[in-house]
Amino acid sequence: MKLNLIPKDKGKKNPNRRETLNQRVQTPRFRKGLLFVVALVISSGLWLLTALNDSSNSTIEVVFPLRYADLSDKYAFEKEPPHEVVAQVEAKGFTLLRYSFNRRGDTITHFVTESDIRKKRFEVSDELMRQRVRAKLGNKVIVRSISPSNISIPFYRRNSKSVPVVNKVVPEERGGYMLYPMNIEPSNVEVYGAKSVLDKITFIATEAKHIKDIHQDEVISVPLVAPAGVTLSTERVKASIKVEVLTQQTFEVPLKVVNVPPSMQLRPFVATVDVRIVIPQSAYNRYKPSDFIAVVDYNDIHKAPQPKGGGSKKLKVRVEELPERIIRYEVSPLLVEYLLEEN
Repeated sequence: MKLNLIPKDKGKKNPNRRETLNQRVQTPRFRKGLLFVVALVISSGLWLLTALNDSSNSTIEVVFPLRYADLSDKYAFEKEPPHEVVAQVEAKGFTLLRYSFNRRGDTITHFVTESDIRKKRFEVSDELMRQRVRAKLGNKVIVRSISPSNISIPFYRRNSKSVPVVNKVVPEERGGYMLYPMNIEPSNVEVYGAKSVLDKITFIATEAKHIKDIHQDEVISVPLVAPAGVTLSTERVKASIKVEVLTQQTFEVPLKVVNVPPSMQLRPFVATVDVRIVIPQSAYNRYKPSDFIAVVDYNDIHKAPQPKGGGSKKLKVRVEELPERIIRYEVSPLLVEYLLEEN
């Protein structure tokens, strides 16, 4: 039995897409539609060019944001300065088209000079205001009017006060590391504002921040939280975080007996104990056994709990005169048996 694996339509070619498209283009309906689209584009372009050059439609209103720079923290305006200037301008062509879609111009910056501060008045004349507006618009635009046309605002000197910075950053070191106290720079900031407000301020706090898994030194920039109605000499401080790897060291220390009455003898069953310390890596090999004093105290006999089941009594070993920079320590054995005899 033979299987017929040849498709029934083999030998027949699929219609060519390009030929089909050419046939559609040659139809009268398609040609009429294409002519209509071309005519619409041409007429729209001619209308746009006519509208752009029509003098009756050439005046538009453009708004420019205002910014004031270099004003010292020690001074402030006695009243709120204008934050934008509105210009009635005349333009044609594509310059008109640009501002027809976006009526907001670039920001104009007014700089406060030392001369302004000496005069205790900030002033921008009519001519200077027009110059700065024209500089943003370009030479093809005519400025008909601007509002406000000038600025004249007196200064007043703010009161100031130096207060400490309170750190609200909480660092958390990775296991096996030691964290040093954080350093904040600057540690004090100058606060400017009304005297009634400054009298209530005793410190400036940093932004609260929790930093986890610290395993290397870091310097981070932290924002300050300024109370309402004041400005600060700086908006951020630098917080320096320093960590160090921890290591261990063990010493065999002689065990001493203290506070034994002359009529008694207290003999511990061990002569030495091991003192294991955890220290910064930079302090390794700094210490020796004689730096530690391990003792059992006769006065602790009556404080020690009675062993259950009649076991031997034990005293707790205590380490005295612990050197600096030791993070923690352990004593082994911590409890030792002893023999108490009368002389």
